[in-house]
Amino acid sequence: MTLDANDGIFTLQGSATQKIGYKDVTYGSPVGEMWTPTREGYTFAGWKDEYGYDVTADTIYLIEGNSTFYAQWEPEFKTYTVTFHLNYEGAAAATTDEVQGRPDRYQT
Repeated sequence: MTLDANDGIFTLQGSATQKIGYKDVTYGSPVGEMWTPTREGYTFAGWKDEYGYDVTADTIYLIEGNSTFYAQWEPEFKTYTVTFHLNYEGAAAATTDEVQGRPDRYQT
């Protein structure tokens, strides 16, 4: 079977990385432990097959031939400090507020 990191990476021994992994699985047997990819700004949320079904180490592999499982991701939320400057003479002092957001939606 093929493991697609889906915009993430697998870190191999040493510092080598790759986006696709391969694993031999016997028809009718559990899939077994799979690699865990990483992706900046996201938390790994498991694997899904090409039909959208969850795949775990206990999933029985009932596909003849090759299949691809895709990494699923949850965005990590960060806290950002936002400062508001009213840009006119006599304006109140700047105010600061903290907001939470997804790193992929905001540029720092």
